[in-house]
Amino acid sequence: MGHESQDVVFMPIMKNRNLCQIVKRKGKTIMVRNTCAFDAFLHITVHMIGMNSEYKRIVQTADDCFLQLAPKVANRGKISKNEYAERPSFLTSLSLFQETKYTRQFHSLDTMCNATHLVEYIFQALPSLQ
Repeated sequence: MGHESQDVVFMPIMKNRNLCQIVKRKGKTIMVRNTCAFDAFLHITVHMIGMNSEYKRIVQTADDCFLQLAPKVANRGKISKNEYAERPSFLTSLSLFQETKYTRQFHSLDTMCNATHLVEYIFQALPSLQ
């Protein structure tokens, strides 16, 4: 690796939950389920921020809500209540997943997918590191 980082990053583990916090948006409540692919992707991104200074620079300068979440976790070395709240908000903002409507105000969002597919979707506008 040509851009090893000199920083030490403690990488916390995001609690993997089948159901995460609900999101209230536009007069409806959305229950977000199956966040495993997102959680894995977040862990990899935080790890790369700590391992590669060029990757860290790219991530910190990118205008992307996911890439603004990962440096917060890397810099703080822990996952706060705010990051847990950002996870379902971010996932509900993606057009990759479809909501299931139970009532007019209560919806569910199943975010189960292949992690590679999620990464390709999120990073489609960003340059490749390699």
